[in-house]
Amino acid sequence: MFGKRKWSKKLVVATLAIFVVSMSTAFESHSLAAQSHTEQSQFAEKLPIGDPELPERRTVEHPVPGVTITTVHRGYPDSKAFFTVTVATVNDKETAEDIHAALKKAGFDSRIETLNERAPDDPATGPLGYRVRVGFFADKPSALATVEKIKQAGIRLDNGQVIGENSSVQYSAEDGGPTTGPWEIRILTIDPKQYRGELKVALATPDGIGSETVSSIVRRTGALIGTNASYFVMRDSDGTPGDVAGLSVVNGRLVSEAVNNTGSFVLTSPNGRGARVEKLSTVISVHSSDGSSAIIDGINRKPGLILNCGGVDDTPTNNPKHDFLCTDPDEIVYFTRDYGRVADAGTGVQVTLDENGKVIALDEKRGGTIPDKGIILQGIGKGADWLRLHAKMGSKLYIKQSILTADGEPLKLTKNINIVSGGPILLKDGKPVVDAYEEGFHWSESPFYYNFGVRRHPRTIAGITPDGKIIIVVADGRIPGVATGLNFKEEVVLMKSLGVTDAVNLDGGGSSTFVGPDGLRNHPSDGQERPTGDALLVMRPTHQNE
Repeated sequence: MFGKRKWSKKLVVATLAIFVVSMSTAFESHSLAAQSHTEQSQFAEKLPIGDPELPERRTVEHPVPGVTITTVHRGYPDSKAFFTVTVATVNDKETAEDIHAALKKAGFDSRIETLNERAPDDPATGPLGYRVRVGFFADKPSALATVEKIKQAGIRLDNGQVIGENSSVQYSAEDGGPTTGPWEIRILTIDPKQYRGELKVALATPDGIGSETVSSIVRRTGALIGTNASYFVMRDSDGTPGDVAGLSVVNGRLVSEAVNNTGSFVLTSPNGRGARVEKLSTVISVHSSDGSSAIIDGINRKPGLILNCGGVDDTPTNNPKHDFLCTDPDEIVYFTRDYGRVADAGTGVQVTLDENGKVIALDEKRGGTIPDKGIILQGIGKGADWLRLHAKMGSKLYIKQSILTADGEPLKLTKNINIVSGGPILLKDGKPVVDAYEEGFHWSESPFYYNFGVRRHPRTIAGITPDGKIIIVVADGRIPGVATGLNFKEEVVLMKSLGVTDAVNLDGGGSSTFVGPDGLRNHPSDGQERPTGDALLVMRPTHQNE
C-alpha cells in the first residue's frame, strides 16, 4: 500500500535526467571552470571510482605557478537508484525484526537489510547491524510523505517504545554499493617546488572562536583558494560553536587540544614543503610556584564538554569517539585571544595570568576579558579546587604543553607549523590504513561506522605524494542524480590513483567546501555554505601581478 516499487525505469531515468540538467545549469553558470579549457590532466588514468568504463571529463586550471585545480565529472545518474525511508538502524537482528513486524502490522511495506561491512581494524566479526526500511520511491517528496505517515501512525513495540520518530529519507546510490554515480570531484594540487605563496590555516571569525563560511574566510584573508578543514563544534549543547573538535595549531600557536591519537594534517613550512600526515596527541599541564601541578584538559572551549572525546578522565571514555559528546566535571581549561575577547562564562574559578605567568586576578566565577598577551585559566569541580589552593595573587603559574606523535616523539612547534585535525587516516606509506575503529569512528552501541564510513557522503581529504606535492580533494555528495559522494574505501583508491602515499580524511558532509579564485565552486550538500571552524588557504604569491 505504501511505497510499492511500481514505476517504470523510463520514468525514473526521465525524472533524474530533468533534475540533473536543471541543477547542472544552475551550478555551473558562475564557475571559472566553464571558462577554462579542457586539457590533459596531470593524472593520466581515469579515476578508479565505479565501473572503469564510466564516462569522465576533466577541466584543468593553473591559477598560479605550482597550483593546479582539476575538476572531474564522472559517471551518470543511476537508473536503478531510488529513494527509501530508513526507519531504524540497530545492532541486533531481534530488535530489527520487532520493528519490521510492527511496521508490517501497520500496513507499511517494510524490509530488513543486513549491514555486513565493518571497519578494517574492527576486532569483532559478523554483521555490524541491521537496517529497517520502507518503500522504493521515484522521488523524494513521495518518500517524505511516507515518513509523515509512519510518524502519524504512532507505531509502538510491545515494550511501549514508539518507532519511526527518527525516520529519514535516503537515496540508494549513496548506500555504498555499486552505482554509476555521478561524481563531481575537485582536486587541488600544490607543488612546493614551484608554488611561491603561502599555504596556511585560518580560524573562523576575525577575533577568535566562532563559525564562518570558507568564502568569507577567503575574502577576509585575501586568499586565492580555500577549503574547509577540521571537525568542529556546531551546537551550543556540545560546547563552544566553532571550536575545532581536535588538534589545531595556527602559526605555531596551540589553539585546540587533540582528540588523542587521531589523524592530523601537518604543514611545516610556509609553502607546504615537508607536509605530512600524523597521529598526534597533546599533553598539557599547569605548574605552580609551590611545586604542585595539575592536568589541563582543554584549550579555548567550554569546560566539561568534550566533543569527540579522546581526552583525560572523560566520561564515558578517554578513547576517541567521533560525533559523541563526552563530559568531565573536574577540568581546567585555558583561554587565549584565539578564542576571542571574552572567555566562556559560568560557575567555577577563573585565574588571569599576564604574559609572564603572574597571577593578576582571581574570581569565583568564569567569564570576562582575555588579556592581549596573557591567558585565562578556568576550573570546574576538582580543577576549581586546585586553582583555589595553588593560584595565589602575585604567584606564578607555568603552562607545559607537548604535541606527541604516535611513537611518543615530541613535535616541535615553530611559527611555521600549522595543523588541522581529521580522521581517520586513509593511507600511510602507500598502504591503506582506515583505522576507523581505533580513531573512534565505530560505536559499539550502534552501526555508526556504516552510516559514517560505508555510506557515501561529501568528503574533504588531504594527502601528500612521494615527491612532496600536496593534494586536497573536495568531493560533492548527497545531491541525488548530480553528486553521489564517496565512502572510506573510495577515498583510499582515489587518493592512491592520484599518487598519494599518505592521506587523512578531514571534515566532510555539509562542511565540504571548495572556494576558487572566482568564489564558491562546489555544491555544499546543505544547499548553501555551512559556517565552519577553520579553513585551509592557498594564499596569492606576493609577487603576482593582478
